[in-house]
Amino acid sequence: MQRPGIPSDLKPGDVVFTNFPQADMEIKVRPAIVLKIIPPFNDLLVCAITSRFRNHHPLLDDIIASNDDDFASSGLQKDSMIRLGSLITYERGRVQGPMGHISEGRLAQLQHRLASFLTE
Repeated sequence: MQRPGIPSDLKPGDVVFTNFPQADMEIKVRPAIVLKIIPPFNDLLVCAITSRFRNHHPLLDDIIASNDDDFASSGLQKDSMIRLGSLITYERGRVQGPMGHISEGRLAQLQHRLASFLTE
């Protein structure tokens, strides 16, 4: 069931912009990756992207670098960290984009990494 007036063109692997809450409760506009579309309203499960690497978690985070095959298509401007530990669900109307897209292989790897982490 699609909400009226909400675009349906977003899909897993899309890089979008959204207002992401930070640990200090501040809101920051940042890129995020759509990991999954959640029925029945087609909400988006997204994870944050940051260009700061100070809190890298090797089991969860993935680096997308300018020399990666899917970097140019991602729409990102510099090397970044995909933070699987920073998840949130949004209605489609609360995100802007897509600004780009990661490869299907990277998306599958991220989804698998998150599922493995949650079931260990």
